[in-house]
Amino acid sequence: MKSQLEIAIAERIRNVKRDLPRYDRAVLVGAMLSCFPMFPACTVGFLIGLANLALLKNGRLQEINKNFIRLSLLIGGFFTVAWLILFFFIDPIGIYFDFYASIKIFLNGIIEKIFYKDSRSVTTLVLMHYR
Repeated sequence: MKSQLEIAIAERIRNVKRDLPRYDRAVLVGAMLSCFPMFPACTVGFLIGLANLALLKNGRLQEINKNFIRLSLLIGGFFTVAWLILFFFIDPIGIYFDFYASIKIFLNGIIEKIFYKDSRSVTTLVLMHYR
């Protein structure tokens, strides 16, 4: 004999499986990523939620998606802000320099691939500078 808890959980799972196909996939992915409490994932979920909100305002998404979009914006924004505050308290100055160095190395790599034949020249100098 099945317990009442087992019956209730099985019924809830059936309802979720039946209702999920009605929602837009990007909205569901954004909501799931927002609920994942790791820094890049929650930020990507938040950004997907912003894009979905713009689509909802333009009338390109159905109104049924509104609650999931709100959820992804609220939770993803909370986790993103919490991580940024945590990063700032751990090393307030180093974050700016690391971010600046990462952007500089990335842009230098793109410039090297486009304009230079020897791809080690600029990146090697930049990496040696930051060590």
